[in-house]
Amino acid sequence: MHRPRGAFRLYSSDPAEIIRTDTESLYDSKRHGEPIQRISLTDIVSVEVEDGEAIQARVIATRLVTLGILAFAAKKSSGDKWLMIGIRQALLTLHFERRAVDGLMRFVAHTRAAVKAAQSQPAPAAPAAPIHWLSVPQ
Repeated sequence: MHRPRGAFRLYSSDPAEIIRTDTESLYDSKRHGEPIQRISLTDIVSVEVEDGEAIQARVIATRLVTLGILAFAAKKSSGDKWLMIGIRQALLTLHFERRAVDGLMRFVAHTRAAVKAAQSQPAPAAPAAPIHWLSVPQ
């Protein structure tokens, strides 16, 4: 993906990348045929980082249903982090290995500041409706 000027790029372990510009975030899943998703900064509700253990506690029931008894043998991600971007319509989650945590934390700090700045801007005024002059019968 082309990197826009002044953008912050972050690669996840999922193979995916997310680029944050001054006005939006671009999410590329790196899967063949999937379009790049454009997420306006004004649509972002939250940007959080959670430990692998916290995420694992949330999804243990899902893992049990999906993997059955093998859920207990599945590899656990110790020290890994998960980026969770809450959007009005969905929740985007990306996995990051321990070695990428520094870049992840910088990305989160910059993104939170950009979201706050974008959401503090007043909404653009709607264009004025055209005036329809009523003709007075003579």
